[in-house]
Amino acid sequence: MGEPAVIPLIEALKDQNANVRWNVAGALGEIKDPRAVEPLILLLNDKAWPIRSNAAYALGNIRNKGAVVPLIEALKDKDSFVRHAAASALGALQDARAIEPLID
Repeated sequence: MGEPAVIPLIEALKDQNANVRWNVAGALGEIKDPRAVEPLILLLNDKAWPIRSNAAYALGNIRNKGAVVPLIEALKDKDSFVRHAAASALGALQDARAIEPLID
């Protein structure tokens, strides 16, 4: 799919179906287009933890420094899978701002 699919996939992140949002987040993480960063950051607030988790992993795959602060916030998520995904993504980003939050 690649770059031509990015805009339609970003639009699909708004789908009512949780399975669609989950799969789209993963696809955007594989494509690694920086245009997906902000929409994926918004997805870190989704009501479903699997989607928040997949959004965090996708942000780690894209490796855009703009995701560091939102991922640090995701370390406080009530769900352990989301916290794990955020920690993994922050590890991929290798940004010094994440060191203390990860230690905490």
